[in-house]
Amino acid sequence: MSHPVLPSWRDGRTRTALLRFVEEVTTPGENFLEPPDRVAVFDNDGTLWPEQPMPVQLHYLTERWRQMAQADPALADREPYASVLAGDPSWIASVVADHYAGDDTRLPVLAEAVIATQRGLDTDTVADMMRDFFRTAQHPLLRRAYAACAYQPMLELLSYLRGKGVLHRDRLRRRA
Repeated sequence: MSHPVLPSWRDGRTRTALLRFVEEVTTPGENFLEPPDRVAVFDNDGTLWPEQPMPVQLHYLTERWRQMAQADPALADREPYASVLAGDPSWIASVVADHYAGDDTRLPVLAEAVIATQRGLDTDTVADMMRDFFRTAQHPLLRRAYAACAYQPMLELLSYLRGKGVLHRDRLRRRA
């Protein structure tokens, strides 16, 4: 059944509880919260953007590593640059798997490469680079822009929360 609010959501306890809660905190009364006190927090669980075959953040990093290795050929023989240039994500995946298994031997190499993607750059430059990435990058399997890969129910929820004064783009930008 389609609804004007959260139209792709099925009727059920989750939808009902969510709508009831938002109404309670946005309508004057016992549970009312002033707009500055309303905070929505989302887990990076694959509903805001795709996580497979890799998280979008890792896709951004791999593209930066590729650019860095092309600009400085001396990096091409080092990890993770060598794996990225070869199109082989197994080294990165193995470092993460080792970390979860308690072995952080190679983690500093990966961490240094992540840090290197922003070294010497100011916040505005990094933000511009990320915007450029999202303007042009495509999901590696779906072959469409990441913005076109968002989960419809989550888009509806974000829109609903913005409309109710729970989610504020300007506050998010200031914290970033």
